[in-house]
Parts: sequence; structure tokens; C-alpha cells
Amino acid sequence: MANYCNTKDCIDKFNLHKKNEISSPYTRELEFKELTNSQEKVVLETKNLQDLFSSNLVIPDYQRTYCWEDKNVTDFWDNLLEMPHNSDYHLGSIILQRRTVNDCTLYNIIDGQQRLVTLTLIMRELGYTGQMPLLKQKFISKDARLHVANNKALIRILNQRNTDIAMLERLSHHLIFSVLILNDSNLDLAYTFFSNQNSKGVSLSDYDLLKAHHLRYLNIEDQAEHLAMRWNDLSLEYDNNGDSYLTHTLGVHLFRLRKWMRKHNVEEFQPRKVKEEFSAARIMSSIPAFGEKFYFYEKIQGGSHFFAYTSIFVDKYKEFIRTRQIQLLRNHLQWESHWKYADIIESLMFGYFIKFGHQYLSEALFCIAGIMAQHRYSATRAIFYKIREFAKDSEIIMMIDQASSPTFFLAEAIPYIRISGLEQEGDIKERFYRCLRRIFCELNDFSDKTIIAKRNNEYGE
Repeated sequence: MANYCNTKDCIDKFNLHKKNEISSPYTRELEFKELTNSQEKVVLETKNLQDLFSSNLVIPDYQRTYCWEDKNVTDFWDNLLEMPHNSDYHLGSIILQRRTVNDCTLYNIIDGQQRLVTLTLIMRELGYTGQMPLLKQKFISKDARLHVANNKALIRILNQRNTDIAMLERLSHHLIFSVLILNDSNLDLAYTFFSNQNSKGVSLSDYDLLKAHHLRYLNIEDQAEHLAMRWNDLSLEYDNNGDSYLTHTLGVHLFRLRKWMRKHNVEEFQPRKVKEEFSAARIMSSIPAFGEKFYFYEKIQGGSHFFAYTSIFVDKYKEFIRTRQIQLLRNHLQWESHWKYADIIESLMFGYFIKFGHQYLSEALFCIAGIMAQHRYSATRAIFYKIREFAKDSEIIMMIDQASSPTFFLAEAIPYIRISGLEQEGDIKERFYRCLRRIFCELNDFSDKTIIAKRNNEYGE
């Protein structure tokens, strides 16, 4: 039996968009000669767990880190205990990419890593003596190694309570998967399926999808694997507060700044907001992209440009949050609803830091915080989206971008700062004012006479 379809039709035909779907097992092999321009072959088969383990399974570098937590493993174990005793149990789809390396056939796991690694640990604990190729897999990520060690111990505890002596046999022969096999060297197609598929387990994040999206633009596989590994390392870096450098750089500050530069509102909870913002921009097919300067708001070129862009701005963010000005901002405005203003001020300050670095950073904080404080003093409530809109309408980020020197930005910003004139003592507005006063009393490196006079007039000497 043979049918022909394009990539989208193939995905739709076998419900590969859907997750957690249990369907009746079936056996067939299909060839799609028009699936790609190079007429690659795609095979759909039904395999049991023993069949899968008999293949040389490997986890490619562009895959996410193994990250199943206790709840994932416990729920998975409980589902396996409910398997029927006399019939097959279908556990969703697996996507593999067939590759030939030194005359050896390997199968990259495009989708199914979390389940297959966990099943390997379970079968090992149950005493399975057959082939288990993922036991040979070396996890570079420390986080992945910790999850493997933890889940190995957890599965041992779960199995101590297990009274099902036939579990090993049933898992080996009656745990069934629909396996989609992509042919050798079809890396682009592998990324396409990875981006659209998540049949069971942890949902793909914006950052998983971005990685897969931009790796598709790389024609040299060694480069793709190198950049994927660098991305994976970057995604595991956190600051002292446990915040991801990658998430805060792309998903918070750059996302806001790029929106504000276009006078667009920031929708913090928009689905797939980061994926959409940092996907490759449209181009004219006959005109090549050139002239990249790594402006934070520039159009994103697919492939290596995006990974370089990300690396540059994450490094800038790491340096930025170590500055004394940002440390003071975070320390003094972390209470009550003050943090909402600190969060937005930090984004605007990051835009300044990208442009001018450490130059007159205290003065910039004074001006940016002073402008944003006008909203706090006039608003009855600190509503986050209203604060974001005020930041957009203030055009601070455009003032920074258009300034060729800090002097032009500071001179333009100063007139927007008004004396607070707070009348009611003890309310949240007055407490916010006192927090700012503490910040600017601790910052003693102001050098401009106009700003020093403005600070003294507002907060006292």
C-alpha cells in the first residue's frame, strides 16, 4: 500500500500534532516520494519495545535535556501498571531519523526521548537482559545526569512495591509504538518534525522550538550540532536567584524592547510569544540578507545569525545584572508592588546598557526611574500591563536608540522628571519614593551638575 503527500499532509495524516493519543496498533510501511524536494523516504511502522531496543538508538545534540521529574515518572509507572494482560498497549508515536555512520546504522531520537530513557531505566530495574542502547548514551548535561540518577532510585522504590511478576514480559512484547522513520541525512525534515511533534511528556517550550527552527537554516551538520550544543549549555545557565539567563534576555528584556521600538503593546502571556518574535524574518527570495550589526531590534536571520545574536545579548545581560545600579534597583524595589516598576525599569536600563555600556549608568538609572515614577505617583493601582504601556508611550527606548551619546539621552530625559510632591505619608506611593531615595543616596558617582542638583532637590543631599 503506498500513498503520496507533502510534509504537512503526512503530519496531519498520522495525527502527529496530537499528544497523549492512544490508538489501535497497526502495521504498514509507506513511501512518500514527494515528501521533500529530494524525494526522501519516510516509513511508518508499528514496533514493540523490544524491537525499538534492538535498534541503535542515540540522542542527537539538538534534542532537549532529559528532564522528567518525580511526578512524570510516577504517573508513567502507574500507567504501565494498568496495561491489559492479554493485549497490546499503544503508547503514542516515536520519531526516528535513520543515519549511516561508518557503515553503521544509527537512529536519532527526534521525539520520544523522555519516554525511551525512562523505559530504559525501568527495564533495567526489572532485570531485562536484552539490548538497551540508551544505557550507552553519555549525557553531557549535568542536569540530565542528575535526573537519570534520581529517576533510577525512584524506579527502584516503585518496583519494590510491584507485585506484577509478568510486567517485564508485557512491557517487552506488548508495549506498542507507532514509529515514523525519516531517511538518512534528512536533517531539515528531522527539525520540521521535531518542531511540530510532542506525543507525550514535557511540552516543547518556545526555546525548544526556536532552536529547532533556526537549526533548519544550517546546511552543514557539524555546525548544526555545534550550535545546538552551545544552545543547550546556554539554556542551563542560571543566575544566583535561579533565573534563566536565556529566558530573561530573550523572553523578558529584549522581547519588551523590540515591541516598544515598534510602539507595540507587550503581551506577556501571549502563547508562543518568544518563538514568534525571534523566528527568522521574511526575506525577498532573490535578495540576500547582509549587513547584520546585532542591534537588539534588528530582523532575525535564520540560522547562525540567530545563535550569535542570542550569545551576544546573553553575555551583555550577564554583565548588566552584575552592575551596582541593577543590584541596588533589585534590592530596594523588591517589596510590595514596587517590583513591577523595577522589572520595567530594568528592561529599559538594559536597552541603555546595550547602547552605552557602563557610561553614565547611574545618571541613566536616575532619569529612567524618575520617568517611570511618574506613573507610580499618579496611578491608583500598580497594574502591570498599564505600567508596560506607560513605558511604551514614554518612548524612552527610542530616545536611547536615537542618541549617539549619553548626553543627548540624558538631556532629553531630564525635563520629563517632575518633583513628586507627595502629600500623604505612609501610603504605598510614599514608600516607593523612599525606596528610590535610598537607591540614589547610595549611588554617589554622579558627575553631571544638572543631575546632581536634580537629585538633591528631589531626594535631599
